[in-house]
Amino acid sequence: MDSKKRREREKKRLRQQILSAARTISLEEGWHAVTIRKIAKKIEYTPPTIYEYFRNKDDIFYTLLRMGYQKLYYLFVETYQTIPDPKERLFRLGTAYWNFAWEYKELYQVMNGLNGVRFGIETLPNEAKDIDSLLKKAMEEFLQHYHLPLESADRQVVLLWATLHGLISLTMTKRIGGGIELGKTLCRQALEQWLDQLSQMCNADHPHP
Repeated sequence: MDSKKRREREKKRLRQQILSAARTISLEEGWHAVTIRKIAKKIEYTPPTIYEYFRNKDDIFYTLLRMGYQKLYYLFVETYQTIPDPKERLFRLGTAYWNFAWEYKELYQVMNGLNGVRFGIETLPNEAKDIDSLLKKAMEEFLQHYHLPLESADRQVVLLWATLHGLISLTMTKRIGGGIELGKTLCRQALEQWLDQLSQMCNADHPHP
């Protein structure tokens, strides 16, 4: 390996160390405790070294936010492609979102401004827009399958996000007494009831003879 490739490999490794250190600190102390100085101490480098890779702390947060949306997008694509039934597909997408929030808890928090995250972005990254498009497509296919108006797709997607994020946020902030297990049960119930209600709207409009 020549010296140029070795330097590039070392830069990539150190960049990942910085991001991993920020995630570790957030899990141990909360995102409000993540600072350039703490990250540098964690990886045993000086603070100026961090600035060679990231402009500031917000740049680190934004990089992790994009990482989170990338992971969620790939998870959604896999779920979408492997579940043919429109109703089951939406249910699985909803449960995949719940599972993602707990498998990548620190990324979910930075994606949604939880646990001490204090930075703002004017526009969502392309990865987030891709997720919205995929979810809207799944919703439209569900509505079409049940002969429901496609113009309600956007509203139903917002309702889905609001329900899932609300349950996740309440559970993460320990506002649900039963903890994760109860939160997960409520999530499944909410998804089932919402999908059943939409399906029944079709049956009401098109009763069987």
